[in-house]
Amino acid sequence: MKVLLEPIRLPFQTKKRGNIYIASCHAFDIHTGGYTEKEATHNLMNAVESFINICLEMGTLDEILEGCGLKPAKTAAESLQAHRFVIEGPMPFSQN
Repeated sequence: MKVLLEPIRLPFQTKKRGNIYIASCHAFDIHTGGYTEKEATHNLMNAVESFINICLEMGTLDEILEGCGLKPAKTAAESLQAHRFVIEGPMPFSQN
């Protein structure tokens, strides 16, 4: 099995609650916080990356992605469509 680093785009949102910001990636039901919007977003990116790495190690990544309704975009325009805020970065994917 080879591990590839492929770009991934996941929608997320941030909300201010009292003195903290909450960043949420609803596709994976992952939520983090921080004292600034930037800190909350950074924490969310780390949490999503850790989640994907754990799924990869367990051999469940493809099943999790499919269960979340995620699929590869056919075009760059499709990947940008309808999402103003996205987590974007290289994520590990397996290839047999």
